[in-house]
Amino acid sequence: MEKSIKKAPSINEEIRQCVAEGDFEKAKILLDQNEVRIPALRPVSPLTGTDRVVKVGSIPAEHVVQQYKSQLGVTVERFFEGFDSIQVYKCLDTGFRFYYPFHLAGDSRFYEDLQSIPWYYMEWKWEHEVARNLIQPGQCILEVGCGNGSFIESLCKDGIECVGLELNEGAVQKAQEKSLPIWNESIQNHSLSHHEYYDMVSTFQVVEHIPDVLPFLQSSLEALKPGGKLLVSVPNHDSM
Repeated sequence: MEKSIKKAPSINEEIRQCVAEGDFEKAKILLDQNEVRIPALRPVSPLTGTDRVVKVGSIPAEHVVQQYKSQLGVTVERFFEGFDSIQVYKCLDTGFRFYYPFHLAGDSRFYEDLQSIPWYYMEWKWEHEVARNLIQPGQCILEVGCGNGSFIESLCKDGIECVGLELNEGAVQKAQEKSLPIWNESIQNHSLSHHEYYDMVSTFQVVEHIPDVLPFLQSSLEALKPGGKLLVSVPNHDSM
């Protein structure tokens, strides 16, 4: 009987994984030991998993740090240790634009800092009105990344069954003090216990904050009933 041999990952795959996880020290060691050229670190599309991507821009890390400090009074230096810039790539198959390295994402403290800004969690957005017009009587609605729960609160007042998910613990606490049905849980975990449960899953200005967007979207779809609606709102790149 022939023994099956598990194929070891190539050195390029190991380096790509280190970069994706933010382990730049190990990636540098592997680069030095194996004389791997930097182009091997080209990212793959978060949506397709292929390297059919093109670099469309670069943002100096120092600029981002200064803008957050001067415009919002928020300190973000800790996210940019070890590199000088953020790369912007575009997926050639989907048109999806994303930042690289992938591990750049705000932590709970970051969003708590933003929460202290009066206008950050807007009470009402035009997207909320669009969503309201799509809701039918008797439907059950899920909002992912619901912030302080203003949309969920408006639905509750009109007797619409709804649930909100939010990872900012401070925002969840304030929402729960108002007895709103908002939980500190990821959509990936929530969809496991609420498979094909909702008539609509909505998420407003959230996807652009998520580095690993495909599992997020897949879980959102899994939480939908057959024929349900997934409503996603993101910033308009052309307006910037």
